[in-house]
Amino acid sequence: MTADTAVSSRPRRLLSIDGGGLLGLIPAEALILVEQQLNQLTGTSKPLCDRFELIGGTSTGAILAAGLALGMKAADLASFYLDYGKDIFTKEWFLPTRLWHSYPSGPLIQHLKDKFGESTTLGDSKLKTQILIVSKNATQGSDWFFTNNPKSKFFKNNASLPLWQVVRASTAAPTYFPPQTITVTDEKGNTQENEFIDGGVSSYNNPALQVFLEATVQEYGNGWPVGVDKLLMMSLGTGFNSIAIDEGKAADYEILDWAKYMVKELMNEANLQQNVLMH
Repeated sequence: MTADTAVSSRPRRLLSIDGGGLLGLIPAEALILVEQQLNQLTGTSKPLCDRFELIGGTSTGAILAAGLALGMKAADLASFYLDYGKDIFTKEWFLPTRLWHSYPSGPLIQHLKDKFGESTTLGDSKLKTQILIVSKNATQGSDWFFTNNPKSKFFKNNASLPLWQVVRASTAAPTYFPPQTITVTDEKGNTQENEFIDGGVSSYNNPALQVFLEATVQEYGNGWPVGVDKLLMMSLGTGFNSIAIDEGKAADYEILDWAKYMVKELMNEANLQQNVLMH
């Protein structure tokens, strides 16, 4: 990894990428332009893993973060959505199954394996920079931040996890895809099967604040200094759309209507809060 070899003449660079399903094409297209412009400005052609010391992502952002960390070009990651989006988001054909989730996990799992390699692990040397992937452990009821930082407290526990599996866990959006089961190891070496769901079901669908903390808090293993001359962050979103209820319609909302409304609005509010705190 190259995160500890950042040149002292420039700030360390952080990249944060939001969740948002197929809207991940928005930050993917932005990354294409970032890559092109940096190559033009520097006169050298480099993958973005060589430009950033830490890349974090939630859900669809985790797909982009993992791909970039492996040295993939932004254009190749944008093609992931264009080439496989329809296949991934084809509804379950068996009606009773659709009561639990809309889409099967098989196509997404296969495409993640094809893209990242079935044997590539979270601690693999193929990852050229630090990554942070946000998911939620539904079994334990807590947010999980998977990282390949060898100084992280839980690195030894998670290093052997398949990268595709960690990314799949971050993208397991409830009602869309089934949870991802991962064998986790506790501090005593005991293992158990835990179910993980989308990292967007937390305050970190926009992971910018957690990426910042991962970089700067000593207990997380980096403890990089802060300041405009020491740290630079780029945060890429997938759009923002507040939900307005037409006048007089709220009184007619049923339980399912409010459930959908609350999930979307809580994600919107969390995203707004992350932006305010980071500014």
